[in-house]
Amino acid sequence: SDYRIINVHRHCDSPSIDAVKAELEVLDRTGVDAVVVLDGGTADGKLPAWIALRDKFPGRLIVFGNLPWGRSKQADFFQNLPREIADQHR
Repeated sequence: SDYRIINVHRHCDSPSIDAVKAELEVLDRTGVDAVVVLDGGTADGKLPAWIALRDKFPGRLIVFGNLPWGRSKQADFFQNLPREIADQHR
């Protein structure tokens, strides 16, 4: 095909190399080129593990980080958002 087929709505709580390998095998059999992980987590949570998996499978995983909404009641939540976003892009 002239176009890449991408699963753009995927959720997975825990990054796991075995689960990603199994999923990529299914994607290969069904003609799907890549998957978008919408819940990659925060810089101090599971995001680093998702980024490591993305790096192991270039072009196959597109990872989005999340803002730490569970901390929204903390007084410094909005003050810390720029740092969180910067940390996610390192």
